[in-house]
Amino acid sequence: MAVPPRGRVSSGKAQPAAPAAPSTSCAALAPPPRPAMAYEAAVPPRPACAYTSCYCEENVWKLCDYIRSQHQYPLEEFYAVFISNDRRMIPLWKQKSGHGDEPVVWVKDSVLSLSQ
Repeated sequence: MAVPPRGRVSSGKAQPAAPAAPSTSCAALAPPPRPAMAYEAAVPPRPACAYTSCYCEENVWKLCDYIRSQHQYPLEEFYAVFISNDRRMIPLWKQKSGHGDEPVVWVKDSVLSLSQ
């Protein structure tokens, strides 16, 4: 037995199609977006940082101490990274003691990195 097409009956008279179900997309079911949280830096602005020229390890330690004391971010999410090589020559650009686009060559350097 043949099944009549949707919206029709076997008598041949056209019947109105059933009303469409309301759209329920995922976006319509999702909760409204929350306002974005303001970015809060983990370290103070550069002018407010304690800084000791030529003592990168000390500067990284002071940043870690600041982060720990603020209780804003877990210190475990940060890494003190020590940079060196067998030749003891690390070229770094954009250094305070640099001149123009020329690198400054250090024996070693230390930086603080966030794990995320």
